[in-house]
Order: sequence, then C-alpha cells, then structure tokens
Amino acid sequence: MSDTPTRKEARAVHDVAALAQKLPGLDAARYFDFQADEEYRAALTRWPVLARLMKLAPCAPLSVHEGVGEVHEPARSL
Repeated sequence: MSDTPTRKEARAVHDVAALAQKLPGLDAARYFDFQADEEYRAALTRWPVLARLMKLAPCAPLSVHEGVGEVHEPARSL
C-alpha cells in the first residue's frame, strides 16, 4: 500500500477537457468548446449585476421599464 493519500480525479471544466482526460492524444486547448461559450453568455444574463461589477458587461443597463408600453409608429418614407 502507498503512503500517499488517494485523490479523486479533478472534474473536467467542459466536455472537451473531460474527453481529453480519457484520450491521452487529445489536446483540449486546440478545440473550441461551444458549451462553455453558451454557459458564459447565459451567466451574463442570469447575473447582470455581478457581470457589471466584474466589468464583463456594459455599466449602463437598460431600465426594466424602458420601452414597455411605448407605441412606435413606422418610419415614413419621404
């Protein structure tokens, strides 16, 4: 028996990294993970205040009530 404690393998950050753990010849850094990009964009909309504090989103968000109930007329041609 070994003197070193056994550790669980670290969870992969995304699907490509998980696959790279099982396939030694796969370099996860060479692949674009669409799932990670989708999760990033969803997080920006899920937590807008945190995104602004971390400077990941614009500082001046649209007001919740802005544009609600306004009637816009179509543009007229000259």
